[in-house]
Amino acid sequence: MSKHMTIINLACTITKLRKWGEAWKHSAESAQAATAQMHQAHEAKMVEHRAAFGARTEADAQLITKLRNMVREQSNSAKEAGEMLGWTANESANQAVERVVKERDGLLTQVQDMRAEMQRLSAQLDWERAEIKRLQWENLTMHKDAEDGYAEAIKVLGDPIALSKERDALRAEVDFLKTLRPKYKVGDKLESYSKSMGLAIPVTVVGVRTVYDCQTDGAEYPVGHSEDELKERYEQTPKHPVKVGEWVRRLVPSPACDVGTVAKVVHVDDDTSEIEYDVKRIDGQHGVWFAKNCEPCDPPIVKREPTIGDTVRLVKIPIMGAVSPELQRVLEWPWIERWGTLNQTALVVEPAYQLEGALSVCLRTNVHVRWPVCCIEVVSEANHDTEAGKAVAESAVSETVAEEIKVWDVVEVYQATGKHTAQNDVGFIGTVGTIHLADRVAHVRSGLGMPHMVDLCDVRKVRKVTT
Repeated sequence: MSKHMTIINLACTITKLRKWGEAWKHSAESAQAATAQMHQAHEAKMVEHRAAFGARTEADAQLITKLRNMVREQSNSAKEAGEMLGWTANESANQAVERVVKERDGLLTQVQDMRAEMQRLSAQLDWERAEIKRLQWENLTMHKDAEDGYAEAIKVLGDPIALSKERDALRAEVDFLKTLRPKYKVGDKLESYSKSMGLAIPVTVVGVRTVYDCQTDGAEYPVGHSEDELKERYEQTPKHPVKVGEWVRRLVPSPACDVGTVAKVVHVDDDTSEIEYDVKRIDGQHGVWFAKNCEPCDPPIVKREPTIGDTVRLVKIPIMGAVSPELQRVLEWPWIERWGTLNQTALVVEPAYQLEGALSVCLRTNVHVRWPVCCIEVVSEANHDTEAGKAVAESAVSETVAEEIKVWDVVEVYQATGKHTAQNDVGFIGTVGTIHLADRVAHVRSGLGMPHMVDLCDVRKVRKVTT
């Protein structure tokens, strides 16, 4: 019984389950249909939304493109404006604008000033034109009177060209006389600096005279002479006509040669009214010179390289920048007086070793030094290479003259026995500037250098030996 009931209950349960399954199936189909319907509606709405969004997106894209173009144009305009304004990185836009405004105001002021200046110049030009017209009118009205007055002046005064030449000659003479006016007068108190003593010595002007600076051919520095000394020295100057074989110097220029050209006379023609010379210049060219266009002179000095035994003179103080790099490196600089002073003479001796551009010389103090070749000149040539020849060459430099020392004499300091003579002054040659007889001292100067105070007992008068 119970087994039968169990089967029935199981059948009933299965039947219920089937009904429930069908109901669930129906509900699922209904739900699926509703879901499909809702999906279709959603898809339709999405299509509508997409279409609307696409239209709005395209409009936005066009707007964005337009805005970008506007920004790009404004950026380019700002860049061009910045370049025109000179806009720098550390300057703001307002500062750049203010700076440009100030510059504009300044330029405007300059333009206004220039306009005012142009108006002033225009007014001045009008005035000058009116003045020119007035002067032209005066010139026209006065021309006749001027011609009459000029003709009358010629009748009274004479040739105007001759008057003009006379006037120019008088002016030249006045200018020359002005140059002869002394700077100091008798009685002036001055100071003379003594290089040897290192102090200024008071002096008094006791006399004023004219001094002529004379320079011989080949000399580097002039020597001053008074008028009396010049008359004494050059009173035996040869006059025209000169002899065949002598030399003359050109005084006026010519198409073939300049002033100062020297030539040797090969023929003298003094039969005519004017003396004529057939001459031969140094370059080998011949010519004819009138005596009035030239003057007698000494033969030209032919320079040669010094050799051992020659006596040479230091014509200029050596300077480091004026010698070769080799001498700049080997010799000591700067130059000191103990190695040689201006116009000092020395004897060329055998060097310990050869040095390009320099000679080994022996000073009178028996000091051997090197003198650059570019700073010396040959005074006398060696007589072979013997001791006697060397002595002859050295004695040819100058000969002692037992005469009284006077101002403007050329003297040589040959010893240092006095209290005013320095040891390094020995061998110095110069011109006597002043003499103090009370103290028996003299101031000796060489060229434009400082004077040396030396005792008169330590100097001797010398003169150059001419050949």
